[in-house]
Amino acid sequence: THKGNKAYEKYSETEKSGEFQAIVNSKFSVEINGIKVSLDQINAARDSLDLAAIGQLKPETAPAE
Repeated sequence: THKGNKAYEKYSETEKSGEFQAIVNSKFSVEINGIKVSLDQINAARDSLDLAAIGQLKPETAPAE
């Protein structure tokens, strides 16, 4: 978990690539992928996301026809 959300993290030191995925508020999927980056860079990108704000978003509804 990450900040109370289901999350998955994977990093390959050999390939210098990684990913982070989270399901936010059981509504939104967030994904970060990095190639030729450090683990610190993946974590910095992850930590820059405001998952609480994402969780408060309302899905758009289709316009009435």
